[in-house]
Amino acid sequence: MAQVSDGDCMILGLLSCIPEGCYGYEIEKMLSGSRVHVCKNIAFSSIYHVLKRLEQKQMIACEIEYVEGKPPRKRYTISEPGEDALRDKVKDSLSDLHRICNPIDLALFFLPFLKKEQMQDALTAHLHMLQEIYAESSAAFTELSRYPNLDLAIMHVKLQQSLLSVRIEWVQSLLLFLNEKSDEEIESGRKWMAQAVLHKHQLRQNTD
Repeated sequence: MAQVSDGDCMILGLLSCIPEGCYGYEIEKMLSGSRVHVCKNIAFSSIYHVLKRLEQKQMIACEIEYVEGKPPRKRYTISEPGEDALRDKVKDSLSDLHRICNPIDLALFFLPFLKKEQMQDALTAHLHMLQEIYAESSAAFTELSRYPNLDLAIMHVKLQQSLLSVRIEWVQSLLLFLNEKSDEEIESGRKWMAQAVLHKHQLRQNTD
C-alpha cells in the first residue's frame, strides 16, 4: 500500500471530486475556500511541490495545455493508483481513534492559572480569531459551488461552521462567567486546580 501524507490526501481528495481535472491555481482557490489547508498546515507555496511529488509517484497525471498567445498550463487528474492510495488513507484515518491533544484545548484547560484580566484578554483575542475564521468559511460556499461533485466538501464546511458556532458561544459564555467572578474567586479556583493536578501526580507516582 502506497503511503501518502495528509497534504497528499488533501490534493488527491480534491482531484477525485473533479474527474475532468483542474489547474494548480484552482486547487489553491478550493483549499482557500474550504480552509482545509489550515487544518493540516499546508502552505499555498507547497501545493505545487505536492503536485510534483504525486506526479512522480504516478498518483496523478499531468497534461500540458497550449493556448496561442498564453503560457502553457498544466491540468491535473487523479490516476487509479492515486484513487487506491486515497481510499486506503481515508479508511486508515477513520479507524485511527488515538486521542489528539489540541494546543488550544490544552491552553483552555490551564486557563485558570492566568490572572482574571489575562484570561479575559486571551479569551477575547481567541473569540475574535474564531469569528474571523467563521466569516471566511462563509465565503467557501460560493467558491465550492462552482465545482461539480463537491457536496461532501460543502458538508465539511458546514461541519466546521457548526463547530465554530459552538466554540464561539462557549467562549462568549465563559467571558460572561468571568465578568461575574471576583478576583478572589478566580484565585481560589486557581489554587484548587493546582492542588488537583498535584494530587493526581502523587497518585500516579504511588501506583508506579
